[in-house]
Amino acid sequence: MFATDPPPAAVVTPDAVLDRELDDEALLRRFPSSQRVKGLFLGRFREALAAEWPALEGKLESPPRAGRYLPFHDYPLRDHNLLLFAVARRRHPRAPLEDGVRRVGREDVKVILESLLGRVVSAAVRSPREALLAVPGLYRQIVTGPRFDAEELSPRCIRLTLTNAFGPWGYQVGQLQGTVEHFGGAPTLRLSVDPGGARRFDVAW
Repeated sequence: MFATDPPPAAVVTPDAVLDRELDDEALLRRFPSSQRVKGLFLGRFREALAAEWPALEGKLESPPRAGRYLPFHDYPLRDHNLLLFAVARRRHPRAPLEDGVRRVGREDVKVILESLLGRVVSAAVRSPREALLAVPGLYRQIVTGPRFDAEELSPRCIRLTLTNAFGPWGYQVGQLQGTVEHFGGAPTLRLSVDPGGARRFDVAW
């Protein structure tokens, strides 16, 4: 197990920029093959990277058959991150890579809500609080490996603790920002590493 990376900032406000560059090749080498993610999170990347796809496909651990990701099939989380980095660079070429990753992560809430699973969950969610408390259950349905736990610190602050994470912090920062924003909040995140080495996100709005 590697030592947990420090967070890119102690506090992330809605208008903050994560100015840390990333060594994407080193990050990709860390992913165990057992960590997987549903194809619904890779399909949009495949579409966005049509021009670059021939060069990227050969770098994937498990390329999709006929170039098409199946929404509820499991694919390597390493491949997801490889495509994530490429999309972040394509869409946000002037931003530091971690901030580009954050910006892409903010779109994930829309990807989830457009899926059958997301539509079922969203029927019971009406606020940032309810949405953040639902994150661990959604992660269990979508990702194999990393795990979120949620704890309510106050009526407007949820602590999410992420274990077994190998990718950049910025991606989950973006996911959590996008979730709160979708449900009408202005998120401020406090980032830290807990005593056990897990990533901690205290999300207030």
